[in-house]
Amino acid sequence: MKRQLASLLVLALCAASPIKAASPTFYDVPSSHWAYKDIQQAAQKGILQGTGTDQNGNRLFEPQSSLTTAQFITIVVRGYYAGQAGSAGDGPWYAPYDQVAQSHGLYQGIQKVDLTATIPRYHMAVILQNILEDLGIALPPEEELESAAAKIGDWKSIPVEYQKAVSVVYASGIIGGMDETGTFAGESSVSRAQAAAIYTRLETYAEPYIQAAALDYKRQEMLDEINLLRKNVGLAPLSLDERVCDYAQIRAQEITESFSHTRLNGENYWDELGRMGIDYYPGGENIAAGNSTVQATMNQWMNSPGHKANILKEGIGKVGIGYVQVEGGYHHYWVQIFVP
Repeated sequence: MKRQLASLLVLALCAASPIKAASPTFYDVPSSHWAYKDIQQAAQKGILQGTGTDQNGNRLFEPQSSLTTAQFITIVVRGYYAGQAGSAGDGPWYAPYDQVAQSHGLYQGIQKVDLTATIPRYHMAVILQNILEDLGIALPPEEELESAAAKIGDWKSIPVEYQKAVSVVYASGIIGGMDETGTFAGESSVSRAQAAAIYTRLETYAEPYIQAAALDYKRQEMLDEINLLRKNVGLAPLSLDERVCDYAQIRAQEITESFSHTRLNGENYWDELGRMGIDYYPGGENIAAGNSTVQATMNQWMNSPGHKANILKEGIGKVGIGYVQVEGGYHHYWVQIFVP
C-alpha cells in the first residue's frame, strides 16, 4: 500500500488545530442542526464550501441538497491529496479533482463512474475504502468486518462487489445505517450535510494512522540530517532504534511540562534505559523546543557545543527521536536519545 506522506502531513496539521467557536458559517445551518459541527469543521478547513447567497446576502450551504460524484471527489481530494489538483483549463470545473482520483485508483471497483450524477452510498463506500488503502491506513480487522455485516439489515441484498467496502465503512464508523435495523440502502443518495459528517468521521478514524505517519516522516528526516552531518566529519551513520524512539516520545511529552534532562519523577533520563536493558554509555540526550521543522531544530543543536558533541559523538550507533506538538508553551518539543 502506498503512503502519500505529503497529504498525510497536511491532514495531521489540520487535525491538530482546534476548531474555535464561531457564529453559524451558513444562514441555513443553525447551531441546532444535527450536522452543524461537522459542517463548521469541514468549511473552516476549506473542504466543503457554500452554494451561494440568498436575496439578503446570507451565505447558504443547502444541507439537504444531494451530492454528485464530482462534488464528493472534490471533498476527498481537498482533504487527503492537498495541492495535487491543478487548474481546470478548458475542461469542467471538477476535471483536476477527477484526474487526482484516477491517478490514485479511487474509482477501482466501480464499473461506471458518472461524475455529474448523484453519488450512491455504494460508490461512496468504495471510494472511501480505496482512500484508506491508498494512504496505507489500516482497515478494520476481519472479525470486525464480519460483525459489521451481521448488523446491516439489508446485507443479503448488497451486491457482492460492494460488500467489502460497505463492511469497511460500517465497521470503522464512517458510514452507518439508515434506520434502527442498520439498513445500508446503498442506492440512496447522500446529502451535503451527510457528506460533511462522513468526512469528519473519516478524519477521526484516520487520524491515529496519519499522526503516526507524520511522526515517522519527521524521524526519518531528522535521521537523514544527523547522518549527513556525521558523514561530513567521517563518522559512521546511526540507525533508528524502535524502543529508544518510543522512550524518546515519552520524554518529548515530559519536557512539555518540565524542560529538563531530569524526569518528572526526579530520575535521570538514562535510568529508564538501564531498566530496559539498553546500554546508555557512551550516549546522550538532546532536547529542544520552539521550532516546528527538523532543519531549524537541528540548527539549534548544532549551534550549541554540548548538543553538537552528542550528534557527532564517536561510539554511538543508534538514536531515538521524539516529537510532540502542544497548544501551550513553546508548541514544538523535540528529543534525541543516543545509545551505543
